[in-house]
Amino acid sequence: QPKSKFGDALRQFVADTLEHVLNEGVDDPADRVTVETEPALKVDIRIKKSFGFLEFASHAAATMALAALTTSTDGGTLVPPPPSTGGDSAPKPPTELVGTVLRWAKGEEKKSNNKRPKTNKDYMEALGLKRKHFPADARTDCWFCLASSTCEKHLITGVHDTCYSTMPKGPADPGHVLLVPVAHSNQGTWTMGDKGGNEILELKDKIREHASKVYDKDMFIFERAIDTRGGYHTHVQCIPIPRGVAPDLQKVMLAHANASGFDLRPIQSDLGLTTLLSEDDRYFYAEVATDLQVNRFLYKLAENDDAQTTTDGKRRPRVPLQFGREVVASVLKKPELAHWKSCVVDKEQEAEMAATLRESLSEYTS
Repeated sequence: QPKSKFGDALRQFVADTLEHVLNEGVDDPADRVTVETEPALKVDIRIKKSFGFLEFASHAAATMALAALTTSTDGGTLVPPPPSTGGDSAPKPPTELVGTVLRWAKGEEKKSNNKRPKTNKDYMEALGLKRKHFPADARTDCWFCLASSTCEKHLITGVHDTCYSTMPKGPADPGHVLLVPVAHSNQGTWTMGDKGGNEILELKDKIREHASKVYDKDMFIFERAIDTRGGYHTHVQCIPIPRGVAPDLQKVMLAHANASGFDLRPIQSDLGLTTLLSEDDRYFYAEVATDLQVNRFLYKLAENDDAQTTTDGKRRPRVPLQFGREVVASVLKKPELAHWKSCVVDKEQEAEMAATLRESLSEYTS
C-alpha cells in the first residue's frame, strides 16, 4: 500500500492514543486536551522505504506513547487496547497497522524554537505534575518506631505480631494504608521473611480484599526500599485506586520512571520476588492489583547507583521520594496528591479518619 497512506494512519493512531491517555477520566468536553489545543500532543512522521520515524514534541510524550501502544517503554509490537471499563474506549489500530513494530531511534539534531524537556521539572510538567518543595521536617528520630516520641500513634489502625498498619499522614485516599515492621529495619520487605516481611505480605492481600469489597476499588501497592538522607524504616504503601484506571496507571508509571532516569520493568515470569532479590538489595517494587490480575514491576539498584547528576550539576535520587504518589496524582489528575504535606489535615480530623479506617479494616485483618 502507498507509504503516505500507511504513514498517515500510523501518525493519526499514535496521536489519538496520546490524546486518549491524557483525557482518561475527563467527562467535560471543555476540559479535554486535544492536539489542536496542546502542541505537546503533536506527532509527525517520516517514511522511508521499509521503515520510518515518528517525531514527538517531548521525550515524555514519546515514552508515554510507547508504553500505551506496546505496554513497554522499550517498544515492541503494537498490542490491542484492553477492553473498555466505561467512558471513552481506547483507539484501536487500523488493519494496515497490524504487526507494526515501534522502537527508539536516535533523532536528528534540529534547530527549533520549540522548548523540549531537558530537566526533571520539564518531564514532571509533561506528565501533568509540578513537584512542590516543603521545608525540611524538624524531627530527627524515626517516625515509624513505636517507641519514638514522634510516632503519631493516633493514626495506627492495627498492631500485629511483627508489624503494624497505619493510616499515613496526608493520605492519598481514605483507605490508604502503610504496613510497617515493628522492629526498625531498612531491609526490603520482600527479603525480610519472618522478621516482619511474611506477615506484611499476608496483610497486604487482606487490605487489597478490603479495598475491593468496601470501596469497590483496585489497589496500587509499592515499596521504595532505598535509604533516604534522614534514615529509612521499611514500609509498604497500599493506595486504593478507582476501577478501570490500572492500565493507565501502569503506562504513566513506566513513563515517569523513564523520565526520572531509572529502568522500571514489568516482571514477566512467575518467580517470587524472594527469588529475584537478595537481603542487601535496594529496589523499587510495585503491584497494580485488580480483581482479575496482579501486574508486578521492579527496579533494582546496582551497587553505588542510588543517585545521578542532573543537567544543573546537582545530585538527586534515581527514584523520586514521592514517586508512587506522583503516579497516582497524575493518573487521577489531582496534583495535590503528589506530596503528603499537601494532604495534611488537623489532628482531630486525622484521628476521626484513622478510627473509621481502623474499624473498617478490623473485620479483614484481625
